[in-house]
Parts: sequence; C-alpha cells; structure tokens
Amino acid sequence: MLPCHVMERGDVGAERPQTTSYFQLSMTSRSEGTLGNFSRNVPFVFLFLLLLIACSSTDIPLPQSIGSMRLEKVQSGEEARREIDRLHGKQISFLRGYIGTYVAENGSGQLWVSEHSSEREAAEAIEKMAHGMKQGKQQQFRHFRKMMIEQRAVYLAVGMGQAHYFFQKGAEVIWLAVDPSLAKEAIRDAVRKIK
Repeated sequence: MLPCHVMERGDVGAERPQTTSYFQLSMTSRSEGTLGNFSRNVPFVFLFLLLLIACSSTDIPLPQSIGSMRLEKVQSGEEARREIDRLHGKQISFLRGYIGTYVAENGSGQLWVSEHSSEREAAEAIEKMAHGMKQGKQQQFRHFRKMMIEQRAVYLAVGMGQAHYFFQKGAEVIWLAVDPSLAKEAIRDAVRKIK
C-alpha cells in the first residue's frame, strides 16, 4: 500500500511530514468524522430514501406499451378528470382518472382509465355506456358489439376514424381508442396488461 503524507497538528511550518499508511488514515477519518456525522444524519438519510422511493414509485395504472405503441404522455388528477368529463359531455362520478397517449410508427391510440369506488359502480358505468351505444344514442359510433377477450367482456364500437373498446377490470372502467391498423393487437395487449 502506498504511504500517505500527513502533517501533524501544530506543525504548520514543519518541513518533515509524518508518514501514515492509507489504512491508518481511512480508519482515523472514519472514526473521528465520517461515522460520527453519518450516525447523526441517519434519520435524515432514511427520510430522504423514503421520499425518493415514494416519488419514484407510480400508482398510475397505465402500461408502458400497448401492442406496438409506446406510452408518450400521461394525464392524471384534475386534468384527466376534465378530459373524461368532456368525453362524456357531462360530469360523471369516479374517484381518479388517467389518460395515456400511445404512439407507434403506423398509428396511435389513447387509453382512458377511471377508478370507481366499487366494482359494482364500475359495472353500472359499463352497462350504461353499452346500453347507450346499443340504443344508438351515440350517433358517432357504429358497429357496436360485445366480445370476449382473455375471458373478459369487451365492448367495441367504430367511429371518428378509430376502434373504441371499453371494459371493466375490478373497480376500473377502461376505454381504448386506437387506429384500426393497430386495434386487434392493442386491445389484446391492453386486456392482459391493465393492472
């Protein structure tokens, strides 16, 4: 190990340095300064790590990709609530909302997720949307039908240049609007990936 030269305290003008090994120097500095400071700062370090973990973890139930599309933008909170209400043309009752914008080289899509207070409330919302489309109340949509994907009831309608799928998963209502060229792959992947 290479020696390290350290001046002894009080020898500011001394010409002859004392030779100390790297091991002795590192042990001295650890015992006198670093460990002492570290032990006093443990609560702050712990708090910082908890904050870092909390900020880095995500509760947003949107997959990073759907089919060949990758997640490009996320809207949540009040911004998502306004957009979901605008989509319905009125205020609807739900706890939280998320909107993911997805892009691929050959198309794009949006995934809308609204979290409700219970599975029953989410089921009622799905049935209300399905009934409205079946009755033709939503004239911009046509070719309405119900299908099963991965043992899950999924509704499909075509309109505004996209395929629109909606389904329930627990207390969530999920709506996927996607370009037709990406639709089949995207809905199968979305049903599998939504938490």
